[in-house]
Amino acid sequence: KAPRVGHIRIQLMAELLCTSLSEDESEVMPEVMSRGPGEVLSRMSGADYSDLSDIPGWVYPDTVDALVHQMGRDESIPLGVIAGAALLSIYLVTVLLWGSMLSYVFITTQVAHCDKNGFSKVSDWSVLSFVPILVVAVLFDFLCFRQVVVPKYQIIRSFRIAGMRIPFYLWVVLLSGRSALRFYQFYSVGNFFGLGFRMKSCEAGPSLANAWQQTMDQSLLALLPYSKHWLPSLSSILYLGLVLVFAQLVFALLNSIPTDPCKVNYEMCVLSRRQYTTKYTLLTGDEQNHGAALMTLAEANGMCLVAWEDLTYALNKAKLALEKARRNKQNCPAWIVRQVVHHPMSQVKKGFQKIFLAGALWNGLLLNLQVTVSAF
Repeated sequence: KAPRVGHIRIQLMAELLCTSLSEDESEVMPEVMSRGPGEVLSRMSGADYSDLSDIPGWVYPDTVDALVHQMGRDESIPLGVIAGAALLSIYLVTVLLWGSMLSYVFITTQVAHCDKNGFSKVSDWSVLSFVPILVVAVLFDFLCFRQVVVPKYQIIRSFRIAGMRIPFYLWVVLLSGRSALRFYQFYSVGNFFGLGFRMKSCEAGPSLANAWQQTMDQSLLALLPYSKHWLPSLSSILYLGLVLVFAQLVFALLNSIPTDPCKVNYEMCVLSRRQYTTKYTLLTGDEQNHGAALMTLAEANGMCLVAWEDLTYALNKAKLALEKARRNKQNCPAWIVRQVVHHPMSQVKKGFQKIFLAGALWNGLLLNLQVTVSAF
């Protein structure tokens, strides 16, 4: 039997809300509800979830392989069931990457020197100091990917880039390259802010600050009321930019850390007779499971292998849950909302993370700031 990771109270709520179920439907509800919202082991006619022919056997752990054979061809493994072990590793990667970026801000500020043109500069060899961090992050990206590749593949069923299906090994190399580029940003961003703060004590610092002020005075922001009192200086915009960059980390932690971590199981839930806690209340007050927390942190860290096709995975899970409801003639609106709408709604929150925090603030505002300062 599959491991049961839900809570009895959800089953009781379902029985109260769905008193009009027929005899056939009532046989399905306890099994579904006992696994908790967002962790339905969806069944699809003709689908063989035990077929992992596209994945080399050494990639995923033996415990996952045993769980696949235990559940058979008709049931997929919920991501939240086995994501706990990978979640602990991703917390370590989070500390490593974001801590290194903050460290490079302070280190670059101290070791940078003023060149003959009056600009702050560090040695071109300084990037080599980030190589060990980069190697460790790429390695952990793959190790965490090993933990979650099977449940995600069972739903997505292919390895694609730009819509094209490609061999597994080539796919891993390309996505690992993307992850490496994302990890390198932590060095480049920390180095940029460190050079910016060091620039104030260089010969070109005052002229650069004046050029920035003239640019702001000629911008559209200067047309707003009392703009002279609140238009930011170059030094202020650097501090503000650094704070906004870390907004993505704060968002990810608030949406992944439970209020009581000691009561949560950070391991693979493979023992069918044991009760596991993989769904919990976050610091924000929302409820979430290991799978959603893992994807949130992976996106904040730029771990492309782990965050692979997360939107496709969520939409496919919603479609499979809806198909199961129709096949069993499920007529309980509360059950359908809880199981079907749960998946795409989780992507709405991640959309805020990707579009605003990562897109607008990190890739938009920060890139604009870097280009503007370089142009001076």
